[in-house]
Amino acid sequence: GRNRVPEIRPAMDLEAWCAEQDEGLKLNLHPRAINNINTLPYRSNASAC
Repeated sequence: GRNRVPEIRPAMDLEAWCAEQDEGLKLNLHPRAINNINTLPYRSNASAC
């Protein structure tokens, strides 16, 4: 939510990050990206930590 700071993990190689087994959505945000986080489809079954 907007009222808490998300977990900030130590820096790691992109290849290692992509290879992690995780069911959650992985985002790599870039300030000059064509799409932004508001263009992602809404998932009603998503859970917040």
